[in-house]
Amino acid sequence: MNQQSPVENELQPEKQEALIRLRQKLNAEGKLSEEDRSIQMSLRQLASLWEYLSKKEKKPNTTKARKTLEYFENLGYISVERSQGARPSTITWLNKELPFAPKALKRVVPITPHYIDRSIDRYLLEKLQTETRDEKRAELIKIKGSKGLGKTSLLKQICNQLQLTQAVCFIDLKNSTCFHDQKIFENFDTFLHTFTRALIEELKESIAETSLIDLQQYWQEELLPGEKCTNYLKEKVFAKIHRPKTMIIAHLDEILGYEAIQEPFIKLIRNWHETEMKFPRHDRPIVWPYMVIAYSHGEYARYGVVYSVLENVGIEKELTEFTKEEVIQLAKTYDLQWEKKQIHPLFELVGGHPQLLEIAFRKLEEGISFQNLMQSTTQIDSPFLCHLLKLEEFLNEKKSNKIKECFKKILKNEIPTDRISQIQLLRMGLITVNKGKIEIRCQLYKQYFESLGDGNESNE
Repeated sequence: MNQQSPVENELQPEKQEALIRLRQKLNAEGKLSEEDRSIQMSLRQLASLWEYLSKKEKKPNTTKARKTLEYFENLGYISVERSQGARPSTITWLNKELPFAPKALKRVVPITPHYIDRSIDRYLLEKLQTETRDEKRAELIKIKGSKGLGKTSLLKQICNQLQLTQAVCFIDLKNSTCFHDQKIFENFDTFLHTFTRALIEELKESIAETSLIDLQQYWQEELLPGEKCTNYLKEKVFAKIHRPKTMIIAHLDEILGYEAIQEPFIKLIRNWHETEMKFPRHDRPIVWPYMVIAYSHGEYARYGVVYSVLENVGIEKELTEFTKEEVIQLAKTYDLQWEKKQIHPLFELVGGHPQLLEIAFRKLEEGISFQNLMQSTTQIDSPFLCHLLKLEEFLNEKKSNKIKECFKKILKNEIPTDRISQIQLLRMGLITVNKGKIEIRCQLYKQYFESLGDGNESNE
């Protein structure tokens, strides 16, 4: 008879979650020192976790947190060194594995209560998990899709799950505060310095001896920007982390249109894939992390890009819409016990588009009737209006004239001949191609653009 682990026997789900949260704060050596206030932070976070679970505590309870640490210590999962006053000064992780982690993680790290796992979630976790990694190469995985399909949510969810056992850095070129200044995108050296600094911040618990001061001094060397970035990351960051590593870059499409960095950064990523992520010699192990990059190819048309910006580099996966079954799951997270028959009208209206479905379900949650939601799609107070206006704005740009003419033909059930425009419309998510038949992607788009009539002409 198989013997169960002490944790499986003794820990309730809420304590399993507390132990996972504690494990996530440990650095590469399995320790947290008092020098950077990591212990105080972890205690408060652990206390806040209890507040979240119990719904009773009004403020973080460090006494309860310390008792929880003692409990984990008695089980043999950690050892705790204490300073005066019995305040923990160093926590050392003793066990390397958590037998319950896969189940508990699903509850611990949802980025939103409405997140729905898809097949691509399982693919990425299988590809990136420690046990299946190839020692002779580091994979580069590209996630592409039109806007609103959930690429960033997917990356955040994967990041949270990997952080339990890996060093993970998540760089968002659109939403990270360090990239908010447009000037950063106008100079390649400045961009790479900011990129490297952001990466250090993400991995600081795993590379305590590396600081931003070191980076500033190193950046003064007379090397090309790509050389400085690559050498510093390889020698000062990645080589010092002796466990699996993953670099995640969201919104790569943010660099499109910036001549100073668009081509150079794409070439640098290609160079990393060819020279740093493959096994060059037996005496030089790979230190570069696995990479996952997400971008919207719906932006290609706006910047005159026809071919993939990372053609023939790494593994490419396209994020698709929700299936009807996944929409039913999503409805349940909004306390809607819908069946396929009830889902059908909404699915016909917006398809499986995650962003549009979220808008619809939030409105239903706020109290709007389903009938009113369906009737307001093309009105001035439509909850979908902002999304639709962005598409209309793009089609009205001068550079989009050919694409707009192609779209109008499809709207009238005519057969378009401009294949490049068809590809761009497909990338934007405005049309679908099913067994060679080209159609407007959903009824919402069809109703809205038909309501505009011929008055919505291109600017000549």
